[in-house]
Amino acid sequence: MKKAKHALPRQKAEKPFPFMELPPELRDIIYEMTLVDDNGILLMSRTKGYRRGVVRCTYDPAEWHYTQRVLEKGETNRGIVSKELVPNLLAVSKQIHHEAVDMLYGQDLMFRDTDALHRFLTIIGHRNSQRLLSIDIKELCQGKIKQTLNHCAFMSLTTATKLKALHLPIDDFTHYTCAKNLARGLFCMAHFFLEAYGVANGRRDAAVDVIQLDDEIFGRFQASWRGNARVVKQHTAEENQAIVRAELCRLLGAN
Repeated sequence: MKKAKHALPRQKAEKPFPFMELPPELRDIIYEMTLVDDNGILLMSRTKGYRRGVVRCTYDPAEWHYTQRVLEKGETNRGIVSKELVPNLLAVSKQIHHEAVDMLYGQDLMFRDTDALHRFLTIIGHRNSQRLLSIDIKELCQGKIKQTLNHCAFMSLTTATKLKALHLPIDDFTHYTCAKNLARGLFCMAHFFLEAYGVANGRRDAAVDVIQLDDEIFGRFQASWRGNARVVKQHTAEENQAIVRAELCRLLGAN
């Protein structure tokens, strides 16, 4: 077999781009573009291959329906343009992980329900849960069996001691007859988190400043209770908000 007269030229191996030689400011811009969605991340529960996990989802307000369908490029949901993130970037090197991990977990995180929150916290572990800054729970689990997931989710949240905002759904608190009962129900469900947050931040009632409820809920209570007797008394939304706060502080031993 004759040899070719002219051997093919060897292709020069392309050197990897010197990403870490970029100025820190440029690296931060790239991290933000690949890891952060300005509109927040919405997560729901999913079981695949017999493994329980979470997946990004979208919400159709017209049908009150959550779906795992990924939005096409440029397609909008509630007027929000979808954005595909690249969390695998954190696995490139330890330095990149160190520089960018806070951006991923520090953005606004929304959960369809407390089941999704519990799964997410279990997956990311205690170290990453300490990086969480903003959590929005859309629904609480309902039913005698599933309600236990609410308590488990808040137990798993005890290591999220740097939270700045924890928004809770108002529709799941409308059955309370007065503001004081709302505070007691909230404490019963989340006392492990409330107490752990207070210990970590040096003030027993510190978590009260983090809990967020829509103002609409405070305008629905029109009665207070004295012992077992119902006392009809009109309260303003501001008064109900103060009652909830005062009762939570009392239960946490801050008064």
